[in-house]
Amino acid sequence: MRKLRKLRITPRDPTLQESIRDALSAYRSNNKLTNAQLAQRLGVDETTVSKFMGSKQGISVDTLLRAITELEIEIVYNGRIVAAGDLKPGVSPDQLRLFDEESSP
Repeated sequence: MRKLRKLRITPRDPTLQESIRDALSAYRSNNKLTNAQLAQRLGVDETTVSKFMGSKQGISVDTLLRAITELEIEIVYNGRIVAAGDLKPGVSPDQLRLFDEESSP
């Protein structure tokens, strides 16, 4: 039997993590939001946002996509801007293979 698990952007690439944090921090600041308000807009709890912003955990791909598409943030990574325009319209996370299959015993 196979089960699906969420993929996470892991801390293996600290530059990417920092770029995402910078973009979310700028969004939060520009919109004068608290972590709780940012979390609500991202569809996660405040603890998740606090841990990510404090470099204590990674961000899920779903949350990252929500930030890019719904909050319209842009992430500058390796000299390239990653924004909602980079994603194909109408493509759901599972169609982007944001979930992988993991065999369970």
